[in-house]
Amino acid sequence: MPRKPQSSFVAEALEVYDVKPETEAKVLAADLKKRLADLGQLLPGKAVPSETMVRAVFEHCGELMELAREAASRSGIDTDEKVTVEGEAIPAHDYSFKTYDQFLKAEDEIEASVPKREGFAAGGADTAWTVVKKILGAIGIPAQHVGSVKAVLQEMAGNDLATLVRELKARRFSQARAPLMKILNVMRSKTFLSKLGKRIGAKAAGTLVAKIGAKFVPFVGWAVLAGQLIWAFSKQIF
Repeated sequence: MPRKPQSSFVAEALEVYDVKPETEAKVLAADLKKRLADLGQLLPGKAVPSETMVRAVFEHCGELMELAREAASRSGIDTDEKVTVEGEAIPAHDYSFKTYDQFLKAEDEIEASVPKREGFAAGGADTAWTVVKKILGAIGIPAQHVGSVKAVLQEMAGNDLATLVRELKARRFSQARAPLMKILNVMRSKTFLSKLGKRIGAKAAGTLVAKIGAKFVPFVGWAVLAGQLIWAFSKQIF
């Protein structure tokens, strides 16, 4: 299978040198690390960004996920590996990503499935729900489990959610990343699995949490997903 074109830096390095697979993996990983650092610095400003800018960031994030998949593959990780959870085969590492239009569609489906203010305190309820539905839509939570996932998330990460909302309202996007990462990590924890299992059953919870965990991929972790969410928040939340 022909290799997909990468950045000019990687392409030039591979063209000039007789790069062995393990060395090629290091080059790709180094380039990916730099790009992720750039993504971390490329944050929205005080003004609401244009839709064109947000779409460009989403497209760039898609390219980063493709590069991460390639780097993982060159490092010996089977990027097509499946694991069986509760009788269902799912990706061990899920490198799939949403376009901006797919992101908006997922959010709209969640909006239609759960009452806005359920489980949130008055006053900040609309903003908190807007934040949660974007997170759940980005991860791909099925509509039938949105209410249960939202309830457990509110119980376990309510303080982090409040912090995230506060930072977003102040448009302090660099500070918003830390509580966002904490929320994402809660969703792949054993405690989250246990609490969710009491609501939707151990089998359904096991499969769902495994799928969430698969989104935390080698070489990237949550960085790309968090980058997309930050830009979506900046465009739509206020």
